[in-house]
Amino acid sequence: MLREFMIENGMSQSEIAKRLNVSQAFISAILSGRKKMPPRLIDYLNKLQIINSKTEYTVLTDSVLNKIIMLLIKYEHRIDETMYEDLRTYIKSLWIICTN
Repeated sequence: MLREFMIENGMSQSEIAKRLNVSQAFISAILSGRKKMPPRLIDYLNKLQIINSKTEYTVLTDSVLNKIIMLLIKYEHRIDETMYEDLRTYIKSLWIICTN
């Protein structure tokens, strides 16, 4: 779990140690299997992954939504609040389908 998190987020042992408020030696011991990861660190990593996932979803949704709006404007479609929210809902449903 820890190694995967570090790889996904491009973090070194010293960076993750600083973020988790532990020593780099402790992180090394967990990664090598000499020590087990304490439950509080597991909980913290789970929370960080949820936050990262929500941030990724928001960035992706906004990016896709902006591209769709630009295409609609290009082809002279008027964008109103209802259409905007419908598009956002549609993108959210696509995100859920793609990530499950």
